[in-house]
This record gives sequence, structure tokens and C-alpha cells, in this order.
Amino acid sequence: MIVAVSVVRNRERLVAELLANRAEKFGVKAIVVPKRGFGYIFVEGSIFAVRELVAGVPHVKRVLREPVSVEEFKRWIHKEPPKLEVGDKVEVISGPFRGFTGKVLSIINDKEVEVELFETEGYKPIRMSRSYLKRVQ
Repeated sequence: MIVAVSVVRNRERLVAELLANRAEKFGVKAIVVPKRGFGYIFVEGSIFAVRELVAGVPHVKRVLREPVSVEEFKRWIHKEPPKLEVGDKVEVISGPFRGFTGKVLSIINDKEVEVELFETEGYKPIRMSRSYLKRVQ
């Protein structure tokens, strides 16, 4: 089973390395650190083994009570950017323009789009990653 462990944000790799040194002793099969640091790591093993493994390890907050399903694990690991088209209204959910809304002007490649923000003065298209955007109705 896959167990999620909550850790201090941006300390995921450090915690994973500390756990990897002790993992064999507790029967843990794998430790996964998502590319985007969002405060969780995933450990394959029983909940009891994972709790024993993380006991006393710095930067660990808690072990989630319920195991994570394989489908949910895949969603956390492989989060795809939203499908956007020219003319879509979007909200910026990350980065320096967080909270702003705008319109997609052009699609540069499968990772970047050009957006016109409504809350800014003048017309200045901005390039940003699709993962920073959320389509709004």
C-alpha cells in the first residue's frame, strides 16, 4: 500500500534521504518524492511500518491515516496542465500574478501560453506556464 507522509515544504528530498537510510530495516519497498515540492512524500509499505520509520525523523509532520489509492497517487504525481484554447478566460493560480484573470491570446507550445491580464493597465501580453492557469467559466 502507498502511504502519504506530510513533511515541511521544500524538505521533501532531505526527509526521503533520511528515510531511505532506515527503510530496509522496516520493510519499506519504495519512497517517492514528487517533482513539485508540495509538502508530501509517498512511501510504499504498511501504515505501521511507515509510522515506525518516520518516528523521530526531523521535518516530518504526520503520516496520513488512510492509504492512498493508486489512482490518487497517479493524480498527485502526474498533474497535467489544463487544456486551454485561444480565447479562454483563465485565472492565474500561481506565480507573481496569482489571483488575476485574463484571456488566452496564443498558445506558444504545450507548456506555455500568452495571456492578456484584465487587471493590468495597457495592453501587455504575458507568457506563462499552463500550470499557472485555471480555466474559468
